[in-house]
Amino acid sequence: MRRSRLAQVLGATVLVAALMLPSAAMASTVAPAAGGAAPATDAPAAIALGCKLELRNPLGPADPRRVDVCTWQAPVGVDVSAYRLWRVVDAPNPASRTLIAVIAGAQPLRYVDAAIRSGHSYTYFVVGIGADGKRVALSNRVTIHVGRPLEILAMACALTTVNDASGVACHWSAATRPAADRYVLIRSVDGGARERLYRTWIKGRRAFVDTDIKPGQTIRYAVLALAADGRVVSRGGPIVVTIPAASAATR
Repeated sequence: MRRSRLAQVLGATVLVAALMLPSAAMASTVAPAAGGAAPATDAPAAIALGCKLELRNPLGPADPRRVDVCTWQAPVGVDVSAYRLWRVVDAPNPASRTLIAVIAGAQPLRYVDAAIRSGHSYTYFVVGIGADGKRVALSNRVTIHVGRPLEILAMACALTTVNDASGVACHWSAATRPAADRYVLIRSVDGGARERLYRTWIKGRRAFVDTDIKPGQTIRYAVLALAADGRVVSRGGPIVVTIPAASAATR
């Protein structure tokens, strides 16, 4: 009886040891050595990309081109030798994916895409390439829809006199696009930088008198109707006014 009972106990002990051996072997294989580094990951660093639809040279020709302007920031802690800007037209459409620019890491991280057309959507993303030619960073995707051509507003500007001072009075017709949210009147003096003269909501007064003028100046005026997100949906002008020396204010 004692021998039989001893055999049962020994058999159970051997069985438990046999069941535990595979687990112990597996644990010794998977667990990293004490003080060892964590497994490396291949996840690329993040690039912050932003793109928006802009009107190129609004004080220029009667039919200025709209462009997509993309800018991005260098990723933190990663050396990028070049950035590749990709574009997909009317995504999802992998066949239309095109490399449209390669920007060196030391150059301004910006690109203007003028090859766009009304009625299409454009999706952009940036890939950062390291010195070894491998991908080290990746941006978010930004999609821009290019809507209908700009609505043209009727606009007029002319010299006037206000309280014995000369000025240029501009007025324009109302925008009819549903997205129109506000107006911005801009000007350029003698071909200089663009200046914002007047801003108002879409129901505001569609007229302004510019009294900051000097003899002999040539001033170009235009008005833009903007959507809430800053897109230009309507445009008036440009109107060119030359200030004669005999009647211009000299302030």
